[in-house]
Amino acid sequence: MEEQSQKELGILHRISTAIVNYLEAMFYRRGYDIATRPGRYVILCLLVTVLCSFGFFRFRQEQQPVNLWLPRNSNFVRDFNWLMENYGEFYRIQSVIITADDVLQPHVLMQLEEIHSRVKGISADGAQWSDICFRIPALTLSSPRRRRDLNHLYDSLPPKYKSDPSVALGDSIYCAFIEALERKCLERTLLDLWSYNRSAIQSLTKEGILEKLNKTRVSPVFGHPMDYVPLLGGVERNASGVIVSAKSLLTFWVVHVNFSNVDYEKSGNLAGTGDLGDAKSLEWEIEFSKLLSSFAANVTAIDVYYTSGRSFADISNNAMFQDIGKLLLGGFIMFIYIQLQLSKCNWVELRVYLGMAGIVSIVLALIVSYGFCSMLGIFFGPVHHSLPFLLLGIGVDDMFIIMQNFFNLSPGEKIKPLPEKIGLMMQHAGASITVTSLTDFVAFAIGSATILPCLQSFCLYAAVGILATYFFQSTFFVACLTWDERRIEQKRNGVAFCIKHEDFEPNIYHRKQISKTIFGSLYSNYVLTTPGKVFVLLLTAGITGISLWGNLHLRQEFDQMWFIPKNTHLANFSRVKTHFYPEDGQEAAVYMGKLNYSIEFRRIQKLVAEFRKQDDILHDVKAWSEEFQKYVSDNHHINLQRQILSDAEFSRFISKFLFSPSGAIFEKDFRFDGKLTCGQPAPPVVLSSFEFKFRIFSGPEEHIPALRRVRNLTEQAHFRTGDKFVTVWGKIFANWVTDEVIDAEMYRNLALAMFCVMISTFILIANVRTCLLVLLCVVLTLIDVGGMMFFWDMTIDIVSCVGLVLAVGLCVDYAAHIGLTFMTYVGSKDHRALRTIRETGPAVWNGGISTLLALSVLADSDAHVFIAFFKIFLLVVVFGLFNGIVLLPVLLSLIGPKPYHTAGEDGTERRPKIYQPREPVKFIKPKVVVQPPDVALELLDKSTSTNDAAAN
Repeated sequence: MEEQSQKELGILHRISTAIVNYLEAMFYRRGYDIATRPGRYVILCLLVTVLCSFGFFRFRQEQQPVNLWLPRNSNFVRDFNWLMENYGEFYRIQSVIITADDVLQPHVLMQLEEIHSRVKGISADGAQWSDICFRIPALTLSSPRRRRDLNHLYDSLPPKYKSDPSVALGDSIYCAFIEALERKCLERTLLDLWSYNRSAIQSLTKEGILEKLNKTRVSPVFGHPMDYVPLLGGVERNASGVIVSAKSLLTFWVVHVNFSNVDYEKSGNLAGTGDLGDAKSLEWEIEFSKLLSSFAANVTAIDVYYTSGRSFADISNNAMFQDIGKLLLGGFIMFIYIQLQLSKCNWVELRVYLGMAGIVSIVLALIVSYGFCSMLGIFFGPVHHSLPFLLLGIGVDDMFIIMQNFFNLSPGEKIKPLPEKIGLMMQHAGASITVTSLTDFVAFAIGSATILPCLQSFCLYAAVGILATYFFQSTFFVACLTWDERRIEQKRNGVAFCIKHEDFEPNIYHRKQISKTIFGSLYSNYVLTTPGKVFVLLLTAGITGISLWGNLHLRQEFDQMWFIPKNTHLANFSRVKTHFYPEDGQEAAVYMGKLNYSIEFRRIQKLVAEFRKQDDILHDVKAWSEEFQKYVSDNHHINLQRQILSDAEFSRFISKFLFSPSGAIFEKDFRFDGKLTCGQPAPPVVLSSFEFKFRIFSGPEEHIPALRRVRNLTEQAHFRTGDKFVTVWGKIFANWVTDEVIDAEMYRNLALAMFCVMISTFILIANVRTCLLVLLCVVLTLIDVGGMMFFWDMTIDIVSCVGLVLAVGLCVDYAAHIGLTFMTYVGSKDHRALRTIRETGPAVWNGGISTLLALSVLADSDAHVFIAFFKIFLLVVVFGLFNGIVLLPVLLSLIGPKPYHTAGEDGTERRPKIYQPREPVKFIKPKVVVQPPDVALELLDKSTSTNDAAAN
């Protein structure tokens, strides 16, 4: 008979039998052993933590954005490393914008001159402005005598040679003057028109300012062609097109950075938003910000806005960590909530230390996660600071499940010895927390396959942390629960153990599980009635429909300014700059490597021409090749479109060009394999570039196609000599490359997580229908969260991507606990659903609410990371709880599967291990009448007794 029954089971029931029997037996033995020797397990947990903590000796916090947010095999990372090796230097910009009714007034320029003088006087660690500035060749002589000699020589030249003295004077004479010239600090300011002469500026008139501005075409300081109009905003012109006034005035200073002097630890920050800078420039920029902050606060008649090269890094870093105090407050609120749920209103059953033990077990899991992953050489990144929230949410949920199963022990089980009670508790709770922990672990382990380094590292830390949380909750916390129960049995005070309450006897209200009564009454009277089920299904369909519409309109977009609080100086500067300089787009450049430039020149010119044609997405293309072609044609009468220069000719001409008035400004666009010397042929070119600007784009739907278009142009250059290297690169590409892959990465990770959830829940629950219903709840939760993100003005970015990965780990818990518990009860589907929600619903509810309470303090945060996490976690908790403890019980009551053949009504009446068909069970459905909690509990108990009799 037993063999025939076993054959009738089918493969899935045999799998479920084996898994359930194994898990229940294992966790019973484990719980019994822990309760017998709790001290040994506490020492074991502490020993594991200490061993893993040795990994902190290898702890490494990655701070460089290029190693955090970008795929390691991306073109951006490849090009960045190439530029670091070949270009050797970079620059950082410090900017000031002055606004007034009319900035072209003498008093405004006097204020600007005051700013300029103070900036030049800044000293930081002994570094002056002249020590750190980015220098370019200036074709003007500071010595009055030399200027007179050069002017006399110019006057003696025939008119046809005066346009380019580098050719007319000959190498020896011209280079003698060039060697006398100095390389001057690069600044862009209207004060350049008066050569920074303080007395001249103080004697200015409105008419003199306008005349100088409208007529000057060559910088008096640098001797280069210069257009000053882009420095003005809100420009007004008269009928003749002459500038008569302006609303804003832009000034900037350029700081030089040598890559060889960059200290990545100092230039980076904990938020991963730092930029390359050496120690001197970083210190100088701090003083620059202090100076402008003080000046802007005290100046009158004008408004001053400023930003330094380190402003974004400093402000974003401070914004990310300024709410740490709020998080501590959130943790305290969570602890209070835990006490309210675990303790009772008397001194003996006050579980202060047990609640602390639950929190401590999560802290131990964090230490293990950080230490073990550091031991493996996995870096720690900015988003890893959200890991405590994830482990708190999962760990507290496991703690509530364990305690709920302890409270749910039947009267017969509660009189057993403590080791047996703990064993029975773990027999019931162990499988539930195993299912959720394993699904969470697998989901994050698969998520680590992402190509984004920071997200990959975070998933590995999370996977290890989840396993550690599972281990400590099922050992350390259970051991502490054993000690706490021994204390209660001895009637010792919950705060001061030395105090005994010999006459302690809890009153009847303390014995009742109020939350179970409320859930039982609510679901029996409303949710699990026919009208209630219809309403839940219709409500779910409505929410899902709205959410699907929101998902279809959810945009993939990220703006780095979201990291900046609105009341900071950088936010104010950005707002003013966008208003007055709306066409000033993002800078980028095309970089070419070790080519044979004489042979490839026509292709370079063709590439430049193609970039000029893209005027719908690009503007302000500044290419050395065009000026070089004009220089060679005008001075050497060679048409480079028809004639190819020899290598010797190119070296000679490019050297002359870069020392000429028309070509000196392009010297910064070249790197040579040797020193460039006036009058001598140029060494082989290692690198050359030409600059351009993108136009202002509204979002990824515009800048991603623009980025791909310029990439295609460089790929179609088809250089045939040298290393054939050509690429397009700009700092802004770091954001755009992430935008390009983040949506695909997010959907791929979520899809893989869903697949892992399905497989792992199937293995552990061993029932296809239950697994599919659990998966449905997870999918619906993610759809709801994504849809509501659109209505909450959120977008898909790196922060929301991490948040949604976290969402998978949380919402799985809500549904899996309900699904597994449903399989362990017998009776009709309605009865099993009601029993499930009454016994497990309070624990799942408490887990979600405690997580939400911990994060509620971030609701008014100014930091984009924290406010995004708060919104996503709020949506996850709300929709996860709805789908897990409202929708899923309804679905299980309608189409739920048969229970495990080992299932029983409570822990004292376990079913035989071989499935035996039962007679149909009649479920006594309460009338749709609101009953007081006590009456509802009596109805449920009567229903349970009737079904027990029928089942037996």
